[in-house]
Amino acid sequence: MYEANRMEVIRQFSYESERNYTLDMVLSINGIPMVALELKNQLTGQTVDDAKNQYIKNRNPREKCFQSNKRF
Repeated sequence: MYEANRMEVIRQFSYESERNYTLDMVLSINGIPMVALELKNQLTGQTVDDAKNQYIKNRNPREKCFQSNKRF
């Protein structure tokens, strides 16, 4: 039933409504978040290392969406 699956791309995915925390993009299948993406702009000098550092330094690992096998 592969054709019945629905893939979505969600921009500015909100994962903490009280503090308005968002991720740049989330890929989901059948409404289940599978992959979180942090986008950077090469034209302004941002690199993949900036995205990695943002996840390491600015994201709370205790948030449910960042816990292993909980959300993404």
